[in-house]
Amino acid sequence: MKKRLNRKIREKQIIAFIGKYEKKNGYAPTYSEIAGELKLSMQQIFNITKGLEEKGRIIKTDDRNRKLVVNKQ
Repeated sequence: MKKRLNRKIREKQIIAFIGKYEKKNGYAPTYSEIAGELKLSMQQIFNITKGLEEKGRIIKTDDRNRKLVVNKQ
């Protein structure tokens, strides 16, 4: 249960960071920038963002380096 709760918290943190970063800079953060901000490994970021994409919470674009955007629907 604790692991699931922790993952949900991390998902919310990632979505909030992507949205905040995109609003401030006009483009999405890289995986590396997300990992650095949240103090997580790249593998953790990949796993969590893959789950968020499957749930439809974020969308991957074709932009090579900055491909995560929050799904506003």
